[in-house]
Amino acid sequence: MGEQKRIKFLFQKAPDYKLFPANGAWGGATTRGDFILEFFVEHNTTPNYVMHEITTEGKLDKESKKDPEEPGVILVTRELVGGVSLSIEHAKSIASFIQEKCADIEKERKQDKRDESEKGEESG
Repeated sequence: MGEQKRIKFLFQKAPDYKLFPANGAWGGATTRGDFILEFFVEHNTTPNYVMHEITTEGKLDKESKKDPEEPGVILVTRELVGGVSLSIEHAKSIASFIQEKCADIEKERKQDKRDESEKGEESG
């Protein structure tokens, strides 16, 4: 029997690599049947301008108007920071990878809580 072949993957960041913070995602099927996933950061909408009254002393007073403004509506911006287009097969593979990694993280957190609890009992 011959020796089992192995492959080693080395990771290298491209010169234009960026880490994008995200707190949400949006996606679905493309017109060609692939899967597109776009990441966004959600935040209160920054107005285009804010107008303030001026006091008789010439000082800045309360805000009187801002744009955009919709009474009774909270404006939230979902700023798209990046996206990925994947084949369905790759999307499923990455989804499985993410689920496995999340399970590992949750397992570590539970173990950390047990360790902290045991330390508390020892010192009490």
